[in-house]
Amino acid sequence: MPDIFVAQKEERKERPPGKEHSLKKPGTFQIENELKEDSHLENAEKTHVKFFSTFCIEPSDVSFADQEEDEKVLLFLRRHLITNVDWILIAAFLALVPALFSFIGNFFNIGDVELLNIPSRFVMFFLLFYYSAVFTFILVNFISWFYNVGLITERRVVDIDLAELIFKNVSTTKFELIQDVSYLQHGVVRALFHFGDVIVQTAGKHTNFEIEAVPHPDKVVHLIEDFIGKKPDEPSDN
Repeated sequence: MPDIFVAQKEERKERPPGKEHSLKKPGTFQIENELKEDSHLENAEKTHVKFFSTFCIEPSDVSFADQEEDEKVLLFLRRHLITNVDWILIAAFLALVPALFSFIGNFFNIGDVELLNIPSRFVMFFLLFYYSAVFTFILVNFISWFYNVGLITERRVVDIDLAELIFKNVSTTKFELIQDVSYLQHGVVRALFHFGDVIVQTAGKHTNFEIEAVPHPDKVVHLIEDFIGKKPDEPSDN
């Protein structure tokens, strides 16, 4: 996995002695129950995060900076794949613009290069610069999707945002600081593809944050609610 949200095991913080917790956490039971009740989650990816994964249950190959030694990741989340359609269509249109101009010029018998007296080498330079800009547009949007992830562990919620390749923001809050959690799902597209924003409200000076456009937001909210009010080492009642 990319090292923006993956840390080597030896870099994680070790918990003080005597702070071991139970093997089964309430969230684990919640995931098992949801899988039995929801047919959509039966096909959810488990164990390993694939290249285009957006909803992965208990991944074994995901870690992050400041992760404690025995802290288990329960959910790995990315924005739904359908959220990439808009910029993909824009990129496809931009890639076809020079060909469209050439087609229109040939159709109306307009020699653009000769008419404007533009040397062909300048045209090649312009095309190279243009397609480099289109490629950069594609790369920035893909990386923005790929590296913006949400993680739900047994102890906290982590939201990792990367914007424009240079700005990285990591928001994290422990479950005992969460006051309320909800999800926002508006519009036909979100309802049809079943994704939405998970909004986490925290106490005091801690900033509220949201994990945007993730699949099955209701299941994510239920999982977090199962932990709210419980201390990290408190055993499950299940």
